Amino acid sequence: MKRLFYRIISKISLFWRFFLILAVVVFLFAASLAAATLHFAHTLRYSYMEHLENQFQHSVAMFLRDVKINNQLPGFMERSDGFLPIRSAGRRLSPQNVYNLTMLHNAFTDNSYLMQLPSESFLYFRNSGVCLTRQRLFQEVESCFADYLVYDETVNLPEMLTSAKPEFHSGTLMLPAVELSIGGTAPVTALTMLVYPLTPFASAQHTVYGFIYPDTYFRERFQLDTLPADSFFQIVSTNGSTLLTQGNTVRENYKQLTYDIPSLSCKLVLGISDNHLQTAVLRSLTSALIILGISVAVGVALCFIFSHVGVSPLRKLVRAHAGEAEADSNRNELTAIDNFMSSTHAKNMALRNMLLSSFLVRVFAGLAVPKYELRQLENSFPLFRLTLRVAVIRECGADLNDTGDYFALSLDTAATALLDALPDAFIREHINMQETLLLFRDEPANLTRLHDLLFALNAGAGSQLRFIGGVSTPFIGLAEIGDAVRQAQACLSEADESILTIANDGGKPDDYSVVGSDELKQLRQALVGWNRDDVCTQINLLASLAIHSAEPSAEEIYYNVVFLLREAAAAARLSFASVETDSYSPQHSPDINLRRLKNAAEALFAQKTEQKESDRKRLCEAIVQHIRDNFSDPSLCMASLSKQFFVSERFIYSSILEVTGTTMSSFLTEVRMEEAARLLRETNESTTDIAEKCGYTVKSTFFRNFRKQFNVTPADYRLSSSASSLTSGKI
Repeated sequence: MKRLFYRIISKISLFWRFFLILAVVVFLFAASLAAATLHFAHTLRYSYMEHLENQFQHSVAMFLRDVKINNQLPGFMERSDGFLPIRSAGRRLSPQNVYNLTMLHNAFTDNSYLMQLPSESFLYFRNSGVCLTRQRLFQEVESCFADYLVYDETVNLPEMLTSAKPEFHSGTLMLPAVELSIGGTAPVTALTMLVYPLTPFASAQHTVYGFIYPDTYFRERFQLDTLPADSFFQIVSTNGSTLLTQGNTVRENYKQLTYDIPSLSCKLVLGISDNHLQTAVLRSLTSALIILGISVAVGVALCFIFSHVGVSPLRKLVRAHAGEAEADSNRNELTAIDNFMSSTHAKNMALRNMLLSSFLVRVFAGLAVPKYELRQLENSFPLFRLTLRVAVIRECGADLNDTGDYFALSLDTAATALLDALPDAFIREHINMQETLLLFRDEPANLTRLHDLLFALNAGAGSQLRFIGGVSTPFIGLAEIGDAVRQAQACLSEADESILTIANDGGKPDDYSVVGSDELKQLRQALVGWNRDDVCTQINLLASLAIHSAEPSAEEIYYNVVFLLREAAAAARLSFASVETDSYSPQHSPDINLRRLKNAAEALFAQKTEQKESDRKRLCEAIVQHIRDNFSDPSLCMASLSKQFFVSERFIYSSILEVTGTTMSSFLTEVRMEEAARLLRETNESTTDIAEKCGYTVKSTFFRNFRKQFNVTPADYRLSSSASSLTSGKI
């Protein structure tokens, strides 16, 4: 048998010997490649669906957070000045209620902006028929939904608002998405959410809040543009009716992700086509087949070369080249790789630390952080995708003897000792000289380890603790880290020198500051309404509280007032001069420190006044420029300008008079006559066509105004212009 095998091999040429060996290798390679490709396709599909499910759950959480913020608006509005008079007023508003209505509209606009509500929302009072929107106010609800919020004919929202019974529609009601035009803009598909509040004032019998979500909101919130083109998104009511649909209407061979929302009586559905997943698998298989074909072609070519040329020349060439480059390769390759890896690692670490440091400092100071920075940090720090806790470690400053290992440590050295003993998942950032911020995973073992380390740092101190800590409730992601930091500080303010305190309240605090005094609440309300006298009064009351009361401390009151002033400045797009007000000065009395904040508040009010004047000037110039650009419109008048710019006709009249020095009619006539004169000089068009281009539908009116402006008729003006041009040409 062995001899027969050798005889067969001896009769086969060298080419076919190589070919048989290559065939076996290619067969094994193809089998392994097919198995790896199938495994990769299965893993790819599973990972893709898992990623989509996590993304969908996160988007739903953000949507529910927006809805929760919407439901907080009724509470803010009911505490506003003028709410009760307008709510209890009859069908016709009395003259004294006009001031209350104006103040209420300002409060509605400011609260909507501060809470970052949808692009448009409204508040409807059943008794008085008043309807407030973010842009305008209407004393008759019919005017609001006939001129400003124009719904599709399939939904009669005014009748629904006036006839619906609160006892049957208490809570939240979502209407099907229809075509909606806002302020004369092009119609868009929008979904309306009605809120009938249930409060101690029983305002659900009198008020209805509406929040309008265009289809672009759901496309951005649920990141539908990143999904395949044949995907779909639906909001389905519990009774089976469809409230909103985006994407493909075909529902065959789809993988669906659903999320029930009982509070809104609906569920969210996201569908991904199986064809898309199959297409991805086919692409992977096609790539594998291409690689296999290339490998076979290369193998056949190598077989031909080895069988006809032989391998000796190739061996000599390889040895010669290897002998020359072996020394340099061994010397330089590892060095280049080490240098590249070390420099890349250093740059990445520096960038990540810089982003984290900037983010945490701004969050602690109450400043806004752009969304793209949150995404960068979440990509750089996988820790932020988990459930975390925030711990604020504070040095008590007790006068202790240096009898232990840790008694003489500063906060910076103690924090370093903490990080050396804590797991790698901990991240530390210095906020100031008195506090250190720690972020760590929400695990009982971490809390126990942190407690033990703080206990070790305070060992031997007796009743005088050196270091104490406050830990906030768990939170997910970076968006809630500001609230978590404030909760941790609130734990410290109530710690009573305990080593570690954990917050029990998982919800967002009602106040934006750690101290929940009535004076701070009233100060925030005064800043929302930009009431100068009330702001100064509340700062004076807080100064008196800081002097005569031990709790809260003057420093806590100071930083809470700074936070409220910075928040009001950011909402009004003003610059807050925080250079002199960033830090509390212990060398001065509480009255002097808070007097600096009073001066900062006065500076904000001065900026607000300048801003109003600047906005008014720009609006006046925009009105005049609009007249210059649209003088050919025959319907151009003060009434049309009032609707265009959402201001009164009196304001239009005073604006034109202020900029041009003439009335509306005189200025419009002057602009039209200048254009008519230019057309008569430079073109051969008839006077009828020129009159139409200048906005005159009646030819006699055009002739009369032209003669009044130039003391000649249009025909005589054209002749005189032609004669003068001929004379100048001859000369």
